[in-house]
Amino acid sequence: MKRVKIALVGCGTVGSAFVDLLLKQAVEIERRQGVKLELAKILTRSPTGAKCHSIYDRYPDLFVDNMESILRDPEIRIVVESVGGEGFAKDVVISSILWGKNVVTANKAFLNNYWFEIFDLARDNGVSIGYEAAVAGAVPIIRVVQESFPGRQIKSIAGVLNGTTNFILSEMERRKESLETVLKEARDLGYAEADPSDDLFGIDARNKLSILMRAVWGLNFDPETIYAQGIEDIIPEDFEYADKKLGSSIRLVAYCDDAGTGFVCPMFVPKDDLLARVPRQLNGIKIAGDDFGEISFIGPGAGGRETATAVLADVVKIARGTLKNDEASRSDKSELRGFEDIMFRHTLRFIVNDRPGIIRDISSVLADEGISIQAVEQNDYPDSKSSALPFLITLHPIEEKSVQAALEKINRFAFLVKPVVVFRSFV
Repeated sequence: MKRVKIALVGCGTVGSAFVDLLLKQAVEIERRQGVKLELAKILTRSPTGAKCHSIYDRYPDLFVDNMESILRDPEIRIVVESVGGEGFAKDVVISSILWGKNVVTANKAFLNNYWFEIFDLARDNGVSIGYEAAVAGAVPIIRVVQESFPGRQIKSIAGVLNGTTNFILSEMERRKESLETVLKEARDLGYAEADPSDDLFGIDARNKLSILMRAVWGLNFDPETIYAQGIEDIIPEDFEYADKKLGSSIRLVAYCDDAGTGFVCPMFVPKDDLLARVPRQLNGIKIAGDDFGEISFIGPGAGGRETATAVLADVVKIARGTLKNDEASRSDKSELRGFEDIMFRHTLRFIVNDRPGIIRDISSVLADEGISIQAVEQNDYPDSKSSALPFLITLHPIEEKSVQAALEKINRFAFLVKPVVVFRSFV
């Protein structure tokens, strides 16, 4: 029986859930996987904090007050980083690797900013890095894309990768309530942080998409070059239009493909598509390939216990010697395909102060950019003053750059109450 000692750094929501799960599953893991996992040390800033105190009360001898005691313990083979952020987390990961210890982390921001640095370092020191929990929580998407498709069979991935925004959009659609109202509920339920900016603006989904693109195709690029548009401008009436006129829902979709395309934005998604049917705080992912068609996954993408499940899976794989990283060998600089070159079917939502000639002026600008109109529809808008008029224009498929060039001119019109909001659909 292989005995493997583990150290945990950070005992907040995910860290404390990992401890509970490990203690609960240790006997079964030993029986089924042939490894005996032993939690040897815990380093945390607040052992008696809200998330960690019950563990401290039961196992006070596990707690240490410095990283050095973990690094210098030759029996500790795996360090689970559950600190979050980039400062101390970077120190934990890099020092652990340099001391020959394997690392498991769910830290999206850190992984994105230091991806090839840490994987090159891990390769040089003969250790592994587990990061399954960084994308889609309990959905084992990293394992699937790397182990089930070891070649280059994957052509594209489309997903709902942020549970907070999916909860908000799902509930806005179901209850016809404002984003602000549903966001407050999401906070109360623990689905949204006190500062939900990274979720609402698409940054969290972009970070996860970047990790997927690197894990699948080995692309080396600046994550900030991935186009990201959030959900902050969506109103309940947008769902009514999407449903009645297009038979669609609205989801924050993260998409990438083997041509180097990557983007995150709200999209009209047909109601019969898996992504339109991902409920509340769950995540959904579709993988497409020439050899196997399309495979779909749906499951919890956030939460302490759910994330801890993925963390523990990586710990077991490392303990058994079955987690192999090949990310470090694929570090050539890659250029992403420009978002402006992608073709969509666009729907533009306008809120204007009514006066004669508005449609004429907008149509003229669109025509100058070679854009043709498919449909014009009026829509209700609850906050409209008596002089305000809401309407939507759906365009025939065209490249993004043409629409952006037109919007740069249209958004200067004095009759606009708010900037134009753009929705896209796959062609």
